[in-house]
Amino acid sequence: MPKENKKKTKMPKYYITIRENDKVIGSYSRIRIGLLTTIIKVLEPFKTSPVQPKKVMCIETERIFKNASEAAKLLVEQRKSKCYIGAANAIKDVCKGRKKTAYGYKWKFVEE
Repeated sequence: MPKENKKKTKMPKYYITIRENDKVIGSYSRIRIGLLTTIIKVLEPFKTSPVQPKKVMCIETERIFKNASEAAKLLVEQRKSKCYIGAANAIKDVCKGRKKTAYGYKWKFVEE
């Protein structure tokens, strides 16, 4: 008896994670695109506006960057940091008053 060539249909890999106060309260995988589209339409009125990156300034050099990531790139290029994400987070911590300096510099957010 010959084998039938059954075409396997791949399940889409859409995932939804529901959080409450930074705690995961539900996680759903292998959701079909139709259900995902419906969920997105229902939740649209509750969508928060995207966060706009804040400009940061290095106080010592008075140089202004469009965001902490741009400043972090400079630190990596100057070999003061090895990691963009870590440097960007350190810069933001200084801007928010959690730390005094990041990589030997003082930083602050700049208003538009």
